[in-house]
Amino acid sequence: MKIERLSDTSLPSQNIDDGIKSVFFATSSRQEFLNSEVKSDFYVSWTKFYLDNFSDQIWLLINNDSVVGYLMGCSSSLDALEWFRSRVKSYSLFSDLFEKFPAHFHINLLAEARGHRFGEKLVDSYLQQLCSLNLGGVHIVTSEDARNQHFYRRLGFYETVVREFNGQSLLFMGKSLT
Repeated sequence: MKIERLSDTSLPSQNIDDGIKSVFFATSSRQEFLNSEVKSDFYVSWTKFYLDNFSDQIWLLINNDSVVGYLMGCSSSLDALEWFRSRVKSYSLFSDLFEKFPAHFHINLLAEARGHRFGEKLVDSYLQQLCSLNLGGVHIVTSEDARNQHFYRRLGFYETVVREFNGQSLLFMGKSLT
């Protein structure tokens, strides 16, 4: 398996599009949709902003010309606020922390790619990119009871804040890059 930035890969665009979509739905916590339009809208809500505005901050995990994982990043969470405000209602919950931790990302890997440190390598690739941009910090948001928080703690995401949104505890995890 190899890691490539979307803007640098030689994979055919159809392989990329199909692969990202396949990984997205295979790893999504939401698996049931009223119809194909709702399913498509859900995918667009979580990927279009990155693909259209920060494609140079998308990292792919590739195995035999297929995408088996990806990291989609955004170096300016404040710039993303308007896009996500109507699509991901909880996005602005931690906006007061975006100045200290301006970048964010989300990462998804197929089961076959987990347990081999490829997720860590994708994050490391993105963090190196952010350091080259002289950004002060990066964050992720997950649920307070999610298993993935142990992964992020291992990677140094120690600054945490918990806030409630619609009856769910969301966990902000920040990592300083300075």
